[in-house]
Amino acid sequence: MEEKKGFVFQVGTPSIMVILLTFVLTVFALLSVRASGNEMNLSKKNGQAVQEYYSADAKASYMLACIDAALHNTDMDYIEQTLVGLEAGKEKELQGLEAVKVQFTPYASFVTGTQGKPIKNGTISYCFPVNDKIDLEVSLAIYSNKTYQIIKWATTKPVSNIQTFDDSGLQLWDGDVTEKR
Repeated sequence: MEEKKGFVFQVGTPSIMVILLTFVLTVFALLSVRASGNEMNLSKKNGQAVQEYYSADAKASYMLACIDAALHNTDMDYIEQTLVGLEAGKEKELQGLEAVKVQFTPYASFVTGTQGKPIKNGTISYCFPVNDKIDLEVSLAIYSNKTYQIIKWATTKPVSNIQTFDDSGLQLWDGDVTEKR
């Protein structure tokens, strides 16, 4: 009788293959579960960040409506007091409002309005915290005809989070080459 040559399965080879295949599939299953958990955590953080931003955005929009009403109902000479009064108010919609800055820069004295008063243009800026890492900052250009233009509506880092760098102790090369002998 002739012997067959070639690859011959041993008795335990299929069992070892099944065990290895089960191990590999288990590892892939665990990695998949871990990745989906990370994606869920990321989506929760993203959802919270979006909710915080739109909460601050709604407050900034409410403040813009208050400024619009103040511009139409208040004389330009008293607009600063009116807006600072909003800052000190206890309205729920304006909680978290940081300092309202009103700055008017009158034109040259020869430019006058219809009542003979100098025309005032200026800026109003205010800020709402989105979270502890970013603020929503709004700046408006205010014109003498009681209109405004939005100059800036953007997220920025709060001043308290900006780190300063002291470079007074650095020894920098100034370009002079001196040889030591």
